[in-house]
Amino acid sequence: MTRVSVDDDNRIAVLSPHWKSWAEAAIRQMAPGWQDMTASLGSLQDTLAGAVPPEDVVEEATVLMERARALLEPYEVSGSEQIFGRLLTSATRGQTFSPPLWVDRYEDDELAATTRFGRFHAGNNGVVHGGAIALMFDDALGVTSDLGGRERSRTASLKVDFRSLTPLDRVLEVRVRLTHLDGRKRTLHGTLSDGGRVCAEATGLFIELRPEQQ
Repeated sequence: MTRVSVDDDNRIAVLSPHWKSWAEAAIRQMAPGWQDMTASLGSLQDTLAGAVPPEDVVEEATVLMERARALLEPYEVSGSEQIFGRLLTSATRGQTFSPPLWVDRYEDDELAATTRFGRFHAGNNGVVHGGAIALMFDDALGVTSDLGGRERSRTASLKVDFRSLTPLDRVLEVRVRLTHLDGRKRTLHGTLSDGGRVCAEATGLFIELRPEQQ
């Protein structure tokens, strides 16, 4: 059984051969500063979600964002070539949609990590939106499904039970384990905790991809 502590510089060790090849292709395409750019975008999303600016600031910010879009647009590529979401060596995967997943350690059938939700993922009353929690679980369970040299898989179902409110801007614990294997079917269970308090738990069914689906 593999048991490894992981930092952002060594996250590729977590990956199955197919995912490793996918990640390395994204790294080859990535210009220096890509992660700084996406980190800035993530900070912008959190700031915008919590801001109530006056009209002149809204107008200026809109012009700046449109300028950034126009700079990037000539370099648009197909989905199979994009870097966004495929930089698997990073806790954010080089994207700003899903919450980050900082992997602390893993075994062939278990993963321990932390995450944090900013205001971009807020629901009502200053807590995390349930859909953002489900999104995080889909990522965390999916990573664990493909550990131990197993082939890539795809989510077939995901059930999330919300046990208590999930706070924003806190480092939270994520634990996932593979509970059952049945041919191409993999069942996994995960928990999201704030200290000793369970905020949510999830059960997911993942299906191993056939060779022609890889």
